[in-house]
Amino acid sequence: LEGVLEGLDKPERRRRETTEVERGWAAGRIGPLLDQTLTLKRSSPTMYARLVADRNRRWLDRIAGLLDRPGDTLVVVGAGHLVGPDSLPALLRTRGLTVEGP
Repeated sequence: LEGVLEGLDKPERRRRETTEVERGWAAGRIGPLLDQTLTLKRSSPTMYARLVADRNRRWLDRIAGLLDRPGDTLVVVGAGHLVGPDSLPALLRTRGLTVEGP
């Protein structure tokens, strides 16, 4: 909750950070997004768990099952689910799957 309230209290700063993350992502740099994700994890562990880590763990079986099927599969998630130690790529790798990207 603190992170949400901070964003409301400092909208210009939040807008600047979001722009930096978007530009970094578009250029193939995950650093700004990873920094933002880890900042959320440190500043609000409960919110991070609910918004990122727990959701990724709930989705893991379903996504792994989709990848077992023949053909191409598209899974759409927010970019925050693609970086960090609790990310979907990291969790899929623990299952022995090969993941390209972050």
